[in-house]
Amino acid sequence: MKELHLQRRDWENLDVLERDRLPARASFIPYGEEKEALTYAGERSDRTLLLNGTWAFQYTGSPEEAPVGFYEPEFDASAWDRLPVPSCWQLHGYGAPHYTDLYYPFPVDPPRVPADNPTGSFLREFTLPDDWTDKDIVIGFHGVDSAYNVWLNGEYVGYSEGSRLTAEFDLTPFIRSGRNVLAVQVYQWSAGSYLEDQDMWWLSGIFRDVVLTARPKLHLQNIRVHAGLDEACRHGLLRLAVTVAEAAGCAARIDGQTGEHNGTQTGAENGAQIGARNGSQTWTVSAADTARRPFTLAWKLQNREGNLIVSGEEIGLANNGKTDEIAGTEKERSFTIEAEIKEPRKWSAETPYLYDLIVTLLDEEGEVLETTALKTGFRRIEVKGGLMLVNGKAIRLRGVNRHDHHPDTGRTVTPETMEKDIRMMKQHNINAVRTAHYPNDPRFYDLCDRYGLYVMDETDLETHGFELIGDANRLSADPAWEHAYVDRMRRMVMRDENHPSIIMWSLGNESGFGCNHEAMYKWCRSYDSTRLVHYEGDREGKACDVFSTMYSSPEKMRGFGEMKDLDKPHILCEYAHAMGNGPGGLEHYEELFRTYPRLQGGFVWEWIDHGLRRKKADGREYFAYGGDYGDQPNNGNFCIDGLVTPDRTPSPGLMEYKKTIEPVSVEIAGGEPGKNEGAADLIIRNHYDFISLQNFRCTWKLEADGRLVGGGPAELPDLAAGEEGTLRIPLPVPAADERGPAEYWLTVRIVLASPAAWAEEGHEIAWAQFPLHACSEEAAGNEKATGAAIDSAAECSVGASEGQIAASQARGGEGSAADSAAAPAGVPGAALGHQEPAPAAEAAIRVEEADRLLTLTGADFTLVFDRGRGRIASWRHAGTPVIAEGGGPRLALWRAPIDNDMYVVADWRKACVHMAADDVRGSGWERLADGSVRVNISIRTAPPVYAWGFSCTWAYTVRADGTVDLTVQGEPDGTPPEMLPRIGLRMELPGSTDRVTWYGLGPGESYPDSRQAARMGLYDAAVDDLRFPYVKPQESGNRSNVRWAYMRGVQGSGLLAAGQPSFDFGASRYTPEDLEAASHECDLVPRDYVTLHLDYKQNGLGSNSCGPKQLPPHVLEPQAFRFAVRLKPLSGDAHPAQTAAALRSGGIS
Repeated sequence: MKELHLQRRDWENLDVLERDRLPARASFIPYGEEKEALTYAGERSDRTLLLNGTWAFQYTGSPEEAPVGFYEPEFDASAWDRLPVPSCWQLHGYGAPHYTDLYYPFPVDPPRVPADNPTGSFLREFTLPDDWTDKDIVIGFHGVDSAYNVWLNGEYVGYSEGSRLTAEFDLTPFIRSGRNVLAVQVYQWSAGSYLEDQDMWWLSGIFRDVVLTARPKLHLQNIRVHAGLDEACRHGLLRLAVTVAEAAGCAARIDGQTGEHNGTQTGAENGAQIGARNGSQTWTVSAADTARRPFTLAWKLQNREGNLIVSGEEIGLANNGKTDEIAGTEKERSFTIEAEIKEPRKWSAETPYLYDLIVTLLDEEGEVLETTALKTGFRRIEVKGGLMLVNGKAIRLRGVNRHDHHPDTGRTVTPETMEKDIRMMKQHNINAVRTAHYPNDPRFYDLCDRYGLYVMDETDLETHGFELIGDANRLSADPAWEHAYVDRMRRMVMRDENHPSIIMWSLGNESGFGCNHEAMYKWCRSYDSTRLVHYEGDREGKACDVFSTMYSSPEKMRGFGEMKDLDKPHILCEYAHAMGNGPGGLEHYEELFRTYPRLQGGFVWEWIDHGLRRKKADGREYFAYGGDYGDQPNNGNFCIDGLVTPDRTPSPGLMEYKKTIEPVSVEIAGGEPGKNEGAADLIIRNHYDFISLQNFRCTWKLEADGRLVGGGPAELPDLAAGEEGTLRIPLPVPAADERGPAEYWLTVRIVLASPAAWAEEGHEIAWAQFPLHACSEEAAGNEKATGAAIDSAAECSVGASEGQIAASQARGGEGSAADSAAAPAGVPGAALGHQEPAPAAEAAIRVEEADRLLTLTGADFTLVFDRGRGRIASWRHAGTPVIAEGGGPRLALWRAPIDNDMYVVADWRKACVHMAADDVRGSGWERLADGSVRVNISIRTAPPVYAWGFSCTWAYTVRADGTVDLTVQGEPDGTPPEMLPRIGLRMELPGSTDRVTWYGLGPGESYPDSRQAARMGLYDAAVDDLRFPYVKPQESGNRSNVRWAYMRGVQGSGLLAAGQPSFDFGASRYTPEDLEAASHECDLVPRDYVTLHLDYKQNGLGSNSCGPKQLPPHVLEPQAFRFAVRLKPLSGDAHPAQTAAALRSGGIS
C-alpha cells in the first residue's frame, strides 16, 4: 500500500482531491438522548470519541523517507517522538515556521510540489467502546495541513486535501472491537498548497480536532435547516431537508407505502396558529422487506425557554409504492418538511435569538436510534434597491477580519480562545467577522450564532503569489482547476449552511478572477439562494452579489457612494490596516458609511497580530514574525497587523475603532457648546439597525480643569433603531463672574442597563465629551476629544461634596482613568483649585559667563546654558537635577518610524531628516525689568548633504522663582520633504523620573488622526506604561492636547510643563533611535535617563502599510511655527495642578 500511494502521488494530482472521503454534510453531533443533545456539548455525547492527545510521531524530509509499513498494527513505534494532536509540528521543533504574505515558499510549477516535501507520520491507538460494536464508525478531521492519507489497522482508508476543510471517512469496514491502530501521513506541500497562499504562517500537521462518531445502521446522514422569513419579514418559514442513511447490513427495506403527517403545535409564541405542511419523502423498497416496520423521524422546534412551538413526525416513508434499486452499500432517504411560524422572534447580530430544533430517529418500537439538536434563528437576507437587507432593514457592517491564531499553538485555537475573541469583539462594538481566509472550526460559528455576529464565511482559497509572476488569474482562469475550486466551496457551504450568523459566502481572497470563480458562484447560488455571495476580485459583479474593494481611500469610497443606479451594495472587505501604531483616519470612513446608504461598512484588517511566542538564548521572551526563524523569503512583520496583540491585549487601535463605530452618538444641539446657561441640550442618535435604547442608561459628569464638580444619571430617551431624540442635562456651572478661567468639560456615557451575554452591567457602549464655558479656542475645536471610561461611581449627586465625589471614583476597570476630584494616586498635594498662589518676592538672578557657559543662579536653582551647543547643559533645583546632564531642549524632527511610515521613511532618510543637527548662529542675554533674565539663541537645525532646514529663535525667560518660559519660533528654508515626522522639543530627564501626571487627552496614546478614543481629563501613569509595547518597537505613547504635564520621581520632585495653550508629549526610557534599531521589545535596553518630547505637532498615522497615506488634514507639512511652553521645577510637597493653572493664566511674550 505504501508503494502504491507513493506512485500515485495524489498530493500533486489535480484529478484526485480525495479518495473515499465521505460526502460533505452539515455539522451536527449525534446523541443517544434528547436531554444530552440540548447541552450542545459534543464531549458529553456517548456517540463521539475525541482522539486528541499524545500521538506517536515521526518527521521526515519527504514521503519517500517515511517509515515503510508504519501503518501496520504491529509496527513498533516505541522509539518515535510524541506530539500533541491537535498541533502544528513546526512549533514543536520539526522544521520551522515560515511567514509569507504572498510569496510561495517553493518553486511555482502547479500542480507539482518539491520532492523535498516534509512529511509527518502519526500513530494513535484507541479502544472501541463496548457499546459501539454494532454501529458504523466515522472519523472526522477538522483541519490537516495540507494533504494526508489515512489507514486503520493496516488497511487503507482514504485521502484528502484542503487544509481548513472538514473531511470524514467511514472506518466501519476496518474497525475492530477493542484495540485499534490509526495511522495518518501528512504532507506539507500538495497541489492544494497553490490554493492556500494566504497571508499567514505556513504551518503543518493535524491542527484541529480528530473525532470518532458512532452511528446506528440507520442514522441521520444530513440535516439542512433554513429558518427564513416571508417578504414582509413578519412570519417565519422553517424548511428542513433531512437525509436518512441506511448502512450495508441493515435490513431496512420496507413495504412501500405513503405516509403523511401534519405538524402539531403546542404553546406557540404569541398564541400564533402554526401549521406544518406535508412532508415529501422518497424511499426505496423491495418485496423482500415487507415484513419490516418503518422507523419514525420526529422533529420539533422549541424556544429558548423550552416551550414547544411546532413538531411533527414522518412515518412509513415510501415512493408511492414504486420499487427502485439503489446502487452502493448505503441507501439514502430524503424528505423535506416545511412549517409556517407566526411572528417568530428574529435573529440578528443585535438580537441573536435562537430556537432549538431537535431531530430524532426512532425505530419501530419507538426507541431512540439517534437524536441531535441544532440552534437556528429566523432571518432573511436579500439585496433590494442596491442595499443589503437583513430582516428587511439595511445593516451596517462594523466588522473585522479574523485569522485563527494563538502565540503558542499557531493555528490550533481552543473554543475558549474563540469565545474570548467574540466577547472582545462584541465589547468593542464589532458586529461582523470575516473568516479570513478559510472556514473556521465549526464551533466558532456556534459562538457567532449565540453572541450575535454577522459572518462572511470565506472558503479556503487564495493564489496571491501568482501576482508576483504577473499572472494573477493563472489558476482561476484554468478550467483544469475548476473541480478543486468548486470542491472547496461545496465543502464549506454544505458544512456550515445551518448557521444563522452566516449572511454571506465568500469565494476566497486575492486569487485574480476567472471562470472557476463563476463556476463556484453558479454552484453556490443553485444550492443556497438564501445568502449573498462575495468576492472582491470580481470587478464586474459577474460572480458576486455585493461590490467589494479593499483599502480604498475615503476619496475613492466617496466616489463609490455617489454612483447612481447601481443594483448592489458596496463593502470594504479589508480596510484600515492595523499594523503597528494605527490605523489612523477611521472617522473619515465612518462619516462616509453614515452619509451614503449603499456603503454598508466593512471589515478592518485584522483582528490579531500573528506573532509566535519565542525565547532568546538568554531567556528573553518575544513575539516572532517573518525571518525570525531563518525563513526565506519572508514578509517580515507584515503579519503583525492586528487590533489585539498576539496574547490578545487590546491595542490603542482597537479602542479607536470601538469609539469610531459606536452605535449611539451624542451631539450638542445647535453645535454650540454651553449655549444654554445651566443646562446642556443634547441630540441622541440611535445607529443600531434593530434595537431601541430601552436596555441602556445614560450618565454624565462635569469637570472643571479635571476636577469633578457634578454628575449623575440622565433620562435616556427610548429611541427606536435609526431614530434621534433630545436630552437636557442640568449643569452646576458657576456664574460667569465666579468661575474664573477654568475649562469645563461635559462627558456623557451610554452604558448597558443590565448584563449582556458578552458584558457586565455598566459596560460602556458609547460616550461623548463637550467643552463648555470658558474653554479656549483649541478646546472648543476638540469637541470630539476621545479616552478612559468614566467610572459609573462618578454618577454622584450635584450636591455631593468634593471629597465625597473623589472618594466615590474607583480606579481600574476597562479604560479607567485617574479622573477623580483629588489627585491621582501617588501625586502629593495635587488637589485642583483656582487660586493663584501669592507670588514670591522677586529675588535677583545672578548671571555668570565663562567661555561657552552661561550660568543663572537663583534662590533655589542653578541653570547652565551651553551657548556653543545652544541648549541647557545643566539645571538643578533645591540641589536635585531637573534634567539629565546635557539634556536640555532642542528641536526634534524625527520619530521612530511606525509601520505605517514604511513607504515614506525612505524619503525621510534620503532627505536625512534623522540626521538633522543644530548649528548655533548666535546668542545673547538680557535682564528684564521684573528681574527675569532672557536668553536668546539663534539656531539653524538642518541635515547634512542638503540645503533645507529650520531657522529658529529660541527665547528662554528665566524667572526668580525658577520658572522658565520657552518660546521657539521656526521658519523652514530650502526644499524640505513634503511631510515631516514631527516638529517639537526633545530633552532628557533624570533616570529617577518614573511617573507622569497630565491634564489633557488620555488615558491612552493619541495622534492627529487617531484621537477619537481619548478624552480630556486628569491622568496619572508610570513612565514605563506610557508607550504601548508594539511587537516591533516604534513611535508610541504620545498624548495630545495636553494643558500641563508633571514628570516626577519617587520623592515627588520633578518638572512641570504648562502649555501655551497646549502641547503633545511623550516620555520613555528609550530614545527614538533605540526604538528604530530594535526588532522586538526584548531588544530594548532602558537608558539611565528619560527622553521627553514636548511637541508642537506630530504627523498623523494613516494606514499606509497597506492602505492610504495620512489624509491632508493630518499631514505635517514643513511650516513656520511658534511653540511656547512654561517649565517649572517642583518639590515633593507642591501642588502641580494648582501651579499649572497659575502658570497657564498668563501668556508667554
